[in-house]
Amino acid sequence: MKKRYGLLPIGLLVGILYGAALLPVAHAATCTQTVTNTNNSGAGSLRQAITSANSGSNADYICFSIGSGAQTIAPTTSLPPLNQPVTIDGTTQPGWTSAPIIEINAGGTSDSNPGLWINTSNSTLRGLVINRAKGNGVMITGGGGNTVAGNYIGIGLDGTTKLGNQVDGVGMITANNTIGGTTVADRNVISGNAANGIGITNQAATGNKIIGNYAGTNAAGTAAIPNYGDAILLNNSQHNDIGGTTGTTPGGACTGSCNLFSGNTHNGIGFYLADNNSVKGNFVGLNASGTSAVPNDDIGIESQEAAGITIGNATAAGRNVISGNKGAGILLTGSATTGNVVAGNFVGTNSAGTGAVGNYSIGISVGNSPGLGNGYARNNTIGGTVDAAIPCSAASTPCNVISGNGQNGMILSGGSGTGNLVLSNHIGLDINGASNANVRNGMDGIGILNSPNNTIGNDLGTGRNYIGANGGAGIVTAGDATDTNTIAGNYIGRTRDGYSGNAQGGVVLWGGYNIAIVGNSIGENGGYGIDIDGNKVSQNDAGDGDAGVNHHQNFPDVYSVRNNVGSSTTTTVSGMMSSAPNKQYRIDFFNSAGCNAGKPDNYGEGNSYVGSQIVGTDQFGNISFSYQTPTTLPGNTYLTTTATLMDGSSPRETSEFSKCRVVNASKPAVSNGANWLLKDDLTEGVQDQQFGYGFPPNMLLCAWDPAKPGTKLPVVVSGNTWFFRASYTTGVADKVVSYGPANGKPVCGDWNGDGIDTIGMVDPAMRWTLRNSNDGGPANADFQYGGAGIPVVGDWNGDGRDTIGVFETDTSSWRLRNENNSGVPDYSFQYGGLGTYPVVGNWNGGSSDGIGTYNPGNGEWSLRNTLSGGPVNTHYYFGQSNPRPMIW
Repeated sequence: MKKRYGLLPIGLLVGILYGAALLPVAHAATCTQTVTNTNNSGAGSLRQAITSANSGSNADYICFSIGSGAQTIAPTTSLPPLNQPVTIDGTTQPGWTSAPIIEINAGGTSDSNPGLWINTSNSTLRGLVINRAKGNGVMITGGGGNTVAGNYIGIGLDGTTKLGNQVDGVGMITANNTIGGTTVADRNVISGNAANGIGITNQAATGNKIIGNYAGTNAAGTAAIPNYGDAILLNNSQHNDIGGTTGTTPGGACTGSCNLFSGNTHNGIGFYLADNNSVKGNFVGLNASGTSAVPNDDIGIESQEAAGITIGNATAAGRNVISGNKGAGILLTGSATTGNVVAGNFVGTNSAGTGAVGNYSIGISVGNSPGLGNGYARNNTIGGTVDAAIPCSAASTPCNVISGNGQNGMILSGGSGTGNLVLSNHIGLDINGASNANVRNGMDGIGILNSPNNTIGNDLGTGRNYIGANGGAGIVTAGDATDTNTIAGNYIGRTRDGYSGNAQGGVVLWGGYNIAIVGNSIGENGGYGIDIDGNKVSQNDAGDGDAGVNHHQNFPDVYSVRNNVGSSTTTTVSGMMSSAPNKQYRIDFFNSAGCNAGKPDNYGEGNSYVGSQIVGTDQFGNISFSYQTPTTLPGNTYLTTTATLMDGSSPRETSEFSKCRVVNASKPAVSNGANWLLKDDLTEGVQDQQFGYGFPPNMLLCAWDPAKPGTKLPVVVSGNTWFFRASYTTGVADKVVSYGPANGKPVCGDWNGDGIDTIGMVDPAMRWTLRNSNDGGPANADFQYGGAGIPVVGDWNGDGRDTIGVFETDTSSWRLRNENNSGVPDYSFQYGGLGTYPVVGNWNGGSSDGIGTYNPGNGEWSLRNTLSGGPVNTHYYFGQSNPRPMIW
C-alpha cells in the first residue's frame, strides 16, 4: 500500500464498498416527511425534509413520491447534515422494484462536503443513488448505529455508468455502523469513486459491519467500475467486521454477507495501523459468480503495520476467495504486522477451489513490500493445525488453498526474528489436495528470502502442508539472512491421493543457514529432493567442515536395508555417518518406490517418511548406526536418509538425501586382485564403489559387524587368518581372527538367526566346521556334507538362518540343505553352465535367497529367483575377465 487515499474536510481518511440489484422490501414505518419534487429547496424538497427532520426530537422517516419512476435531485448547494435520527428511504418512490431510482447528483455543489452526511446516530440511508459529490458520497460522523443499505454510490441509475464522488464512496469515523446487509435488497454498489470505496478511520471507529456490498464493479458484479483507491481502507480503526458468514454459499457465488471487492485501482482491502479487524466470507478480485477475474490493480488484501487481523476462519462459510488481483493475493507487511491469522481461504482459485483465477504475482507475501521501507511482518500464521487426514474440502479446517497464482504460491521475506507459521495448506493443488494442471502456481510453492525463524509445517502431522505441482520448486530459500527456518512434516511433491511433483526440486537451498528439513515426504519432483546450492549432489567431505548453505551438511552412507535380520520382524537399516566430531544428529529415513534421481547419481528423494533416530558422532566425527523401521518396508523399494545437526532438542542444518539403497535385495560385487568393485543394482554398467583391501584369492562379503546388522562387509582370509574390515574403504583390518584349517574354503553366514554372519571353513573332504561367533574356538557345528564342488550358503526357506549347499561344477548341480548338519539335500536341481561360478542372493526383495551363476570369462550374471532349474529371471554383464564374484 504505497498510498493511502481519501481525506474528508474534517480529516477523515476513507475506504471502499460495493453494491448490486435490489429486491422489493416492505415498508412498515410511517412516513413523517415526503419528498414530492426535485427542487433544490422549498416545500416538498429533500432539503426541506432533512431540515424538518433535524428540527424535531423524534426519529423521522423520509419517503419519496416524485411522480413515478427514476428521478434525479441535483442540489446546487450541499444538503444539510443529518443531525437527528432519520431514515431516508428511496425504495418508497412509486415504480421502485429492485434497483434504486432516486438519484442525488451532488455535482452542482461548489463545496467539498459529502453527498449525504450522517452526523447523528441510528439513521438509515436506503435505495438511493449518490454520485458526483466533491467530497465523500456518504460520510458518517455521528454517534453510531447507522445503516447504509441498498444504494448505488459513485455510479449512475443504470448501475454501469461511472459517476464517482471525488473522495470516498462511504467514509466513517464512528462506531457500530452497518454498511450493507445480508440480502440482495441491502447490497450497496460503491464504485467509481476518486479515492476508496469505503474508508474507516479513527480509533473510535470500532464495531462497524461491512456486509454484502459490491465495491469496484457494476451492479451485476461482472465488470470493473474502479474506485481509484482501495475497495475498503481501514486506517487506525479496530475491531471491525468485513463480511461474515450469514447467508454465504461456499463454493458458489458471492451471496449473503459476502462482499465483492473487485476492479479497483489499488487494493481490494487495506489495513493501515488498524488492529484486530476481521475479514470473513468475501470475494476479492473476482466476479460475483466466483468464476473469473475482475482484478484489483494491486493487492487483494494488504495488512500494513496492523496486528491481529483475521482473514478467513476454519469454516467454509468464513472463507475468503482472493484471486485474480494484479499484485499479490495477500500482503502482510511492516514490523507492527504481527499476530495476523490467514485461515481457510482460497488464494488464486475460483470459488469452488477447482480451477485457477490466479493472482498475477504471488499468492501470499509475508515480509516487506518493496519500496515501502518499513519493517517485516512477524509472528503471523498462514493456516493452522488440523488432523492431517482432513483436506481443505472439509467443512471445518483452517487450510488455505494457495494455488493458480502467476508466480510463487507464497513468499516469506526479510527481517529479524520473523517467526511466521505456515501450517496445513494446499499449495499448488486444489481444494481436495489433488493435482490439477489448472491450479498450479507458476513458480515455486514457497520462497523464503532473507527471512529467519519461520516454520513450514510441523513434525507432528497436524501442520502438514501439501506442496505439489508447482511450476518451480516446492520450497526455495535464498539469501544469507535466511537463518533458523524449519521445514517439517510436509508432503512436497505428494498429493492426498498420490504424487504430483513440483517441476524443479523438492527443497532447493540457494542460501541460508540452520535450515532444518525433517519429517517431510518429498517425492516425484523434477529435480532432487533436497538440493543445496542447486548443483544436484554436494558430495560429502571429510570432517564436514566446509562453509556455504547449511554448511553443506554431510548425508549418511547407508550400507544395507534388510528385512527380518536376526530376531527383527521389520526392516533393519545399517550404515555410517561422518560429520563434525562430538555432535548429535537426527537421521531421517524414507522409503520410495523408485530412486527418483536415477543414474548416474542414484541420490533419491524420500516419498514416504518412515521415522528418525538421534545419533552422536565420536571424537573423529564418525558413527555407525542401525535402525529398525516401525513396519516392514516392501522388498525392491528404495530407502534414503538425511542427516540434521541438532542443537539440544532442536533440529538445525539438514543434508541432501543419501544414495538410494534397495530394500531386501542383494547387489553384485567382484574382486579384481585386491580391488573391490561394488554395484548398487542388478544392471549392466561400471561399479558404483571401488576400494582396495587385502589380497586374493579368499575374499568374502559377510555381515559380521554387530553395529551394522545385515550389512555385508569385506573379509579376507589367508590360510586360517580372517581379516575383517568395517567399511567399504581402503585401510587396515578392524578385526583379526584365527580359525579353521589352513587348506579350507572360507564361508560365512548367519547360522543361528541372530542377525550376524559368523565364520566357517569347508576342508577339501567337505567337512564343515561352523562357529556362531567371530573368534577363535571350537566349532559349534561340525559335520560332513556334499561331494566335490564349491560350497554355497543361503537362507533357502526364509526362516532367517543361513544353511549349507554345494554347487557341483562338472554337472552344474545344486544340492541345498535347510539344516546345518549331515543329511540329504532338501533342494536338488541343475542350473548354470560349465565354467560358471555360483552366486547366492535375494534378487527380488522376497524373504528367501535365490541362486545364480557368474561367467568369469565375460562377466555374465544369470540369476534365478527360485530354487529350481529354469529360465533366467535377471541377466546382465558386470566385471572384468576372471574376477571373483561376491554379493553384498
